[in-house]
Amino acid sequence: MTANQRIVELRERIRVLEGIQPLGRRMLPFGLAALDRHLPGGGLPLGVLHEAFGGRRDPYAAAPTLFVAGIFARQSGPVLWCFERHDLFAPGLAGSR
Repeated sequence: MTANQRIVELRERIRVLEGIQPLGRRMLPFGLAALDRHLPGGGLPLGVLHEAFGGRRDPYAAAPTLFVAGIFARQSGPVLWCFERHDLFAPGLAGSR
């Protein structure tokens, strides 16, 4: 087995251990090739838990929340959203579809 084949095999094993790549898992690409090509499977796996967090003292702390909300607004189906403060306006999210 060549070194390249061994690396490919190890990457596949890591994906399985991370729960990212059982075959047939649906992925949600961001639609930005520069970002998607760096994510295992080309996007976020659907049906699993993801966390996005902005620091409280960061002036751009809302950016991860808005980014994730924009991504999941493109999807149908339930989304579990947990937060510390009431900083999302649910009618606004519902109207963004």
